[in-house]
Amino acid sequence: PFVCPCSCQNSTTVKRSMDEMKDCSEVKQTLETSAYCGLVTNLNGSPFEECFNSHLMDAEKLADACVRPVCAAMSSGAEETHKVACRKLEIIAMQCLLAGFKVDWREQADCRKIRVVAL
Repeated sequence: PFVCPCSCQNSTTVKRSMDEMKDCSEVKQTLETSAYCGLVTNLNGSPFEECFNSHLMDAEKLADACVRPVCAAMSSGAEETHKVACRKLEIIAMQCLLAGFKVDWREQADCRKIRVVAL
């Protein structure tokens, strides 16, 4: 279940973005889309589901590792926020791969062209 991060509610970095969104429910709605952190915050049908349900990964910690930086990036605009989300999802996918789970996530998150590591 999603918990609106404190950094979204209190940080001056995202204050402008939060003021524009008026309340946490709009932030939650944005963050839970597949283009942001939805693939790791809502696992039903997510490409990360098998990896996270394996109990080899701390799903809550990994979801938080996406949500907090993406939330903080919201004041930089949608394009930069999406890049941050793609980078975080890639790192999480690499952690799943190290645990033995290949996660095909890029198309769902629309992150085909954004990479942390050249593959």
